[in-house]
Amino acid sequence: MANDQIIKVEKVGFSYGKTEILKDINFSLNKGEIVALLGLNGAGKTTIFKMLTGQHFPLDGKIKVYGLHPAKSRKKLLEKVGILPEISPLDLEFTVEEHLEYAGKIYGYAGVERKNRNNYLLQRFEIMDVFYQKAGNLSKGYRQRLALALALYNDPPLVILDEPGSGLDPRQLESFHNYLKLISNKKTIILSTHIIADVKKLANRVIVLASGRKTFEGSYPGDNALRAYLLGENPESSKEKIKNDSADLSMKEKFSSNLQKNQSVEQKNKIKENNTGENN
Repeated sequence: MANDQIIKVEKVGFSYGKTEILKDINFSLNKGEIVALLGLNGAGKTTIFKMLTGQHFPLDGKIKVYGLHPAKSRKKLLEKVGILPEISPLDLEFTVEEHLEYAGKIYGYAGVERKNRNNYLLQRFEIMDVFYQKAGNLSKGYRQRLALALALYNDPPLVILDEPGSGLDPRQLESFHNYLKLISNKKTIILSTHIIADVKKLANRVIVLASGRKTFEGSYPGDNALRAYLLGENPESSKEKIKNDSADLSMKEKFSSNLQKNQSVEQKNKIKENNTGENN
């Protein structure tokens, strides 16, 4: 494994029963990168995240995280990986304080060190004012910020974020972007999102999935090209289709206009004939 390579995904496939979810997926992540994994609902993003965190075995190919098999070395890897899953990890009966205290104990923080870490995260994610409230009574935005604080509690070198911007208002989103940029030089981050601002402001690289296949990997390709890749289409073909559709629409509009003109002329002639007949 290359010294800077954190994640390696090779020819990975996965199915639920007879339903193929992923096929022949290849990519890698190096230290210090922020990579956006994009796809429409059902494209396979969450399945990849579950394999990266050891919740699923790939049925084909192999996945290595820090050179280890995630499902076989899950406990060891979780010490190095911060995870924000698709489904909230919060206990709705726990207060914000109890969540942070529990996380601190799990990760081996004690005494003043745990208190300082809790205070830092409370301020960083702006959740100090709901410190004593139960998670079940929090708004979606507060819950998301608490979940992000827990994902980053032990300052992990690898961070996996599934829809991290969900529930955040524009100001909170901007603050979170700034925080990720601040920590990105010493972390590797892979995130999935439907918020294009996340991608444009954060990602060094974009990986696009469509129907379980990788359709693009590289720098942000532009809005129109991304739309095509998300649909599993070739952007050039899509451009040609739009061009042809536009030309077809133009012809239809021209035909409709000519038809209206002809109908107008016919109506005028008919009125003229009727007037002539009445005069006679």
